[in-house]
Amino acid sequence: MARTAVAAGLVALGYDAGVVTATQAADATNGNVLAFNPTTTPPTFGPFKVILVVTNADSASHTLIVRGSGYTGAASGAANSGLPVPANTVFTQGSLGDASFVIANGTTQYIGPLTTDRFAQPNHVYGGDLWLDWSAATSMTFSAVLLPTDAI
Repeated sequence: MARTAVAAGLVALGYDAGVVTATQAADATNGNVLAFNPTTTPPTFGPFKVILVVTNADSASHTLIVRGSGYTGAASGAANSGLPVPANTVFTQGSLGDASFVIANGTTQYIGPLTTDRFAQPNHVYGGDLWLDWSAATSMTFSAVLLPTDAI
């Protein structure tokens, strides 16, 4: 089944500026996909410098799994502790496997900044998508923010 696209999109932070973020409901059945596009403004080249803001308004804790590069299982699959190199890994850091985060009930957790090569999925027009899977979706919302690019 196709993953649910993050309709809220990626919100780019700017220096000395504020932004308003929209939240997205978690999809525990299909998982979520955050696509990146180097032709947008600002250009995005994968999940590098992305921070996930995850809120759990439920009465129980839930787990977010950020899938490692090359994951081929179902959205409801267990977390992979690692993939043997080079099996399905696009980047070497992808062999570290998925990253799991327990979001305690009634809390908001900030996850990241993420690294591109560990979590980039080669499954989009431009590649570099981020796959998010959930143990449950009850009262779970999230948004994705992009840190500003450092001036050279």
